[in-house]
Amino acid sequence: MVPHIVGVLVAGFDEDGSTHLYTIEPAGGVYEVSQYDANFSSGMPFILGLLEKNYRKDISVKEAIELGKDCIKSAMQRDTASGNGIDVFTVTKDKIDHAISEELVSQYK
Repeated sequence: MVPHIVGVLVAGFDEDGSTHLYTIEPAGGVYEVSQYDANFSSGMPFILGLLEKNYRKDISVKEAIELGKDCIKSAMQRDTASGNGIDVFTVTKDKIDHAISEELVSQYK
């Protein structure tokens, strides 16, 4: 058994100021993301609906973090293989900041 499997999103800026977002699936495949991503996980079907309803191009960092937390909680409630926490790093042209590292409880309060 593999003890930890994670889905990873990696973002960054090019020298010309353009931004890119890539997803790295647990098996190692790397794909560029054009809108939003639910990664390649067993919880993906439970996350896509939330993203389709709540994601927008001009979402703030704070709103995006809360949406990410809601997505993980949604998957955890319906999929025993979905994780129990989230780490978010914000990436700007000036810095990379570890914005949140939080253990999540699957039940909404």
